[in-house]
This record gives sequence, structure tokens and C-alpha cells, in this order.
Amino acid sequence: MTAQASGFLARSGPAEIIIHILQYCDSTRDLLALVSTCRHVYDVWQANIAVALWPVCLRDIPHIQDAVTAVRMTQLVVDAERRGELPPTRISPDQLQHRPQPTLAELRAAFGFRRLSHAMAESFCEHTNWYPSDRHAPDPEEPGRCPEWIARVDQAVFRVLIISAALAGAYQEPLFKAREHPDPEIKALLRRLPRDDSLAQGNYNLGDKELAFLMQFAVCDLDATIEAQDAVFGPIAEWLHESILSDRASREAMAKRFDLGYGRAGHSDAHLVVWELMKMLWVAEHVRPDGLDRSGVLGRVPPDPQTTEDLGVDEEIHHGPLQSAVAISFGKFRAERVMLPMHTFGPREGLTAHPEVPRTSEEDPSGMSIAVFFDWLFYHSGRLNHTEDSYDAVAPLDLKFFEYFLQHLGLCFDAATFREDEMDFLNWSYQEFTEGITIFSHDDVGDRGAFYMSSVLAVGDFLDGSEILTKYPPEFERIYQLRREW
Repeated sequence: MTAQASGFLARSGPAEIIIHILQYCDSTRDLLALVSTCRHVYDVWQANIAVALWPVCLRDIPHIQDAVTAVRMTQLVVDAERRGELPPTRISPDQLQHRPQPTLAELRAAFGFRRLSHAMAESFCEHTNWYPSDRHAPDPEEPGRCPEWIARVDQAVFRVLIISAALAGAYQEPLFKAREHPDPEIKALLRRLPRDDSLAQGNYNLGDKELAFLMQFAVCDLDATIEAQDAVFGPIAEWLHESILSDRASREAMAKRFDLGYGRAGHSDAHLVVWELMKMLWVAEHVRPDGLDRSGVLGRVPPDPQTTEDLGVDEEIHHGPLQSAVAISFGKFRAERVMLPMHTFGPREGLTAHPEVPRTSEEDPSGMSIAVFFDWLFYHSGRLNHTEDSYDAVAPLDLKFFEYFLQHLGLCFDAATFREDEMDFLNWSYQEFTEGITIFSHDDVGDRGAFYMSSVLAVGDFLDGSEILTKYPPEFERIYQLRREW
């Protein structure tokens, strides 16, 4: 830039031109360096941060659009919970496309989700057991290629946040319907909930009337009709499928693997959809409260009034990043505030979360979901919950979305995926799936393999989740098996 041009910008350059120049910076680092060059440019930047920053973010930060979508979907749920209302049901991100330009508050929240994802990635690395044969904890890849690995985790985390927010209304709906029900026995369902489920257990043993009432909702019924599931899961499943296939870079990369016959090769588009879904399932399993992962990646604690308020947007610009992120957690399907570490990477304890909107009374369903009853419903509803030949459990109720999506791909979980026999460690395929990090690993590294004890997962070099799947409809039949020691 010439001295004359820089002087013009410094003294009186029109804001529209300065904003346009800022938007064409190659990276956020370049943009911030430019706005620090003179007072006038800085003032224009301060008055137009979101407008100037967003185009740069789209080029510079992988999957930032998904993070913003997650923020917007989350806000719909949070606003409803704060009003004491049922969050929107049957909603898809497509319904939010009329707002392409995020606000500054939305960008701040999206950066908070990105920090949350990075903190989760660090916890995954510290606590998972299985790595590619050439790597070991806590370094999943060579330093120069870690950004690619982190981007895969980011995308999976953001999509899980979107799915969780989209489904929160469906998982809270039975409790709101119970509150309005004329039968006192159905209304009493709310009094079975824990006041604070981070500390106390509720009374989950349901009566016949309550059970019959809950079986009206697809999220509670292991044998729900496909039509009932379409109404709940269809809109967000359709969005996810289109979102995966609209990622041209990922499709081209998978097609290259297919053409050259290496790595996660298969029919390129179909394989990509399965891989992306199973990465999401892996993340969901690590954050859902009853998941197989016990590493404390996301621990629940009671609310702390000293840590629930973030700085306002104006203060944050000058005083640093958000201290916490409000997200809809998978498995809880309600708004939770997750405390964020003040550093990006380094040894830490597990992340902690608490309800964003605590219950105010026993009759208040706000911020609670029917998921607290799922374990009881799985074993006592009389629905088909095990496979006939091996007596292995079918997928848990809170994973119905993944079952639904897989069925529409012509796939389902293998009969032994959710095996309950603790002595049969050679067939703990799902547990080892969740305990290994290789679903996110690069598959173009020479002489790389994976190591698992499970006979199912040991057959492949690059875990992609298809190892625990089979064709739908499956060859095995389902039966009902009661858990007698309840």
C-alpha cells in the first residue's frame, strides 16, 4: 500500500471501502493486524465487526457455518426454556436460512462452541485407549497435520449440537403433555423427576397408565412405527443428509480414495455419509450421560451462581473470550452451561456442565427431558429390546435418531453391537468403537494400522464405523427381555 493510500485510509477513508478491504483479508490474523494499523480503520472495525469478520471466518475457520447454525438452533431451545415453554419440535436448520449474516453475539457464541470442541478433543485424546499403530496418547497425528484432525472433530461436534437442539423439543414434549393431561396419575409423572439430576435420582418406576401414556411418543417407544419416527426425526435427518453431500471438498476427497483404492475406500458418497454419521455417534457417546465412556469428558454439577454469567458482548471485545458456552447436550436434550477452560490446550480435568434453566417446582417441566426414564423404559416397557439368537441388547432409546438415519441408508447396527456380556471382551465392538480415536484419523499415512482387541474391529486398518453395521432389515429377530434385578 502506498503512503498516499494508507494516509487516505488513516484519515478519512469511507467506511464502506474499509469494510470491503477487511472482508478480503486472507485470515483473521491478517484482519486483526490490519485493523491495528491506525485509529480510523480500528474505529470502522469496532462499529462493523460482524460484517467485516464473517467473510474472513468462512474462508479461514473450518466449519464455522455449522457452529453458527448450532448457535441459532441452541438459542431457540434456550429462549423457550427460559419462558417455561416447550422448545420447537420438528424443526430443521433450513428454517433459519433467512438469516445468512450472523450477529456479533452469534459469532462470539460460535467461537465459544469452537473452544468447547477443542477442549473436548483434548479430553478425547487424553482418555481414549486405542490409537493408530504409529501414534500414542495424547498426540493423534503429527503436529503439522493436527489441524486437519481437529477440523474433523469440530464438524462432528457442531453437527451433534445441531441435532441435539433440533430434537430437544421432541424429548421434552412428553413432560409438557403430561402437565396438561386431565388424569392426575399422568400429571404425577413430573413429580418423579429429580429436582437436580446432577445430585439426586428420581422415582423412575412407572405405572401402567404412565407407561401407556409415554408409548404414544416415538422417542419413548422401541417399536415406534416408521411414520411416527418420520414425524420426529425426518426433518433433521433430511437436513443432515443434504449437509453431508453438499460438502464438495469432503466428497472429492472420498472419491479420490475410491479411485486410488486406499484408506477408507468404498462407494464414495455412500461411504462418506456413513463415516460422517458414525463420527457424530462417537461424539454423542462421549457426552451422553449414560454412555459407555466413563472418562468424565462432560460431568454434571449443580449450578454455581458465581459462574453462570458471561461478560456482555461489549465487555468481551476488550476483556477476552467467553467463560462458558450454553449448548444442548445429547442424551439430556436440554440447555446446559458448560464451563470453558481459559487456555486452549493442556492437561485439564473433564469439562463440567449444569442446567441453564433449573426447575422451579415439581410441576415444572422446563429444562427437563423424558430421557431420564429411558433405562427403565428399555427394560420394562414390554417392547422388543434384545436379539432372539444371542440375547444381545438393541440400541438404547436415546440413539434412536442414529438407528433411524441408518435405516434410511439401508443399514442397521449389527446384532452383537450392544452386547451386555462383560466376559465376552473379544466382542465388545461398540465399547471399543467408542474407546478408540481412529475414526478421526488420517487414512493416507503409509504403513498405518489400527489395534483393537475386538474381533470385529480388528479386521480394518481405518475405523469408520461400518464395522459394527449390517444390512437393513437384519436377519435377526427381536424379543423382549426383562431386567429382573431392577
